Amino acid sequence: MNWKLLAKRINRLNQREKVILLVTCVAVLLMLFLQLAWGPQWKEQKRLNQSWSNAQTLNNSLSIQKETLTQALARDPNQALREENQQLRSRLEEKENELRASLSRLVTPDEIPPVLVALLGDNPGLQVIRVEKLPTTRIQQGEGKGAAVLFSHKVKIVVEGTFFDALGYVRKIEADTGRIRLISLDYLVEQYPRAEMTLELETLGLDERWLGV
Repeated sequence: MNWKLLAKRINRLNQREKVILLVTCVAVLLMLFLQLAWGPQWKEQKRLNQSWSNAQTLNNSLSIQKETLTQALARDPNQALREENQQLRSRLEEKENELRASLSRLVTPDEIPPVLVALLGDNPGLQVIRVEKLPTTRIQQGEGKGAAVLFSHKVKIVVEGTFFDALGYVRKIEADTGRIRLISLDYLVEQYPRAEMTLELETLGLDERWLGV
C-alpha cells in the first residue's frame, strides 16, 4: 500500500470528511474489540446456565424419589426403607448445596445499582445522561412445576465522554465476568472528540423484582 499517497488523499479531505473517517475507523475498531473480548465470556455464561439447569433437573428427580419413598414408608414402614430414605436425604442435601454454590455468581436486584455505580466511578471522564430500566424477562430452565426459573434484568445507560473513556468503561464491564453482560452498544459523535454512547446491559437473577437503579 502506498502510504504517502493515502496520506495525501486524507490531507485533501475537508474537516467534516476527516471527522467522518475517524469516527468510522473508531467504530470498526470498537466492534472488533467487543467481538474478540466477549466471545469466550458468553460461552462461559452459557456453560454456567447449562450446569445450573442440569443440577436443578437432578434436584427435581431426587425430590420425586424422596416423595415416593416417604409415601412407601407411610404404607409399609420398615428399617430398610428408612435407611434408604436417609441416604436419599443426604444425596438431596448434597445436590442442593452444589446448586446454591453454582448460583452464588448470580447478581441479586439489590446488588445491581452498586455494581453500576462502581463501574462508572472508575471512569470520571464519563457523564451519565440517562438510565432506563427495561422490562424483566422470565427464563425457564426445564419443564413442569419443578422447572428452574431465572429472571433477565436489563438496563439502558446513556453516557457522554471521549472514545478512550468509553473504551475504559467497556473494559470494566468485561472484567466483571459472569455478573453483567453487554448486549448492545451505540456510539454517536455529536461534537468531536466527545461522543454519546448508549449501552444495553443484562444480568441474571433469582428475584423478579428490580430495586431502584
